[in-house]
Amino acid sequence: MKYPSMEVVLALYQETMARTGGLSGLRDLALLEAALARPHSTFDGKELYPTLFLKAACLMHSLILNHAFVDGNKRIGVVLAGTMLAMNGYQLEVERR
Repeated sequence: MKYPSMEVVLALYQETMARTGGLSGLRDLALLEAALARPHSTFDGKELYPTLFLKAACLMHSLILNHAFVDGNKRIGVVLAGTMLAMNGYQLEVERR
């Protein structure tokens, strides 16, 4: 399974903020690292998030709740969940209303 690297995350964040606006910046590196580590979590030798979809969902959830960035946490959460799915052969389709 492929995961977005810190470099990819930061590049996508900058791209997303440039495209959508808002205050850009990393507020807390430790919170970002924690969000990126969560999909790898185990308990008693078993993965807590055993499927790609659960891993992408928990990554998105952690990015949104941890507020590692000054602004755009929900946006980057959605972007990174979609990126992780794409890295592993899935396409996230979003309808505009």
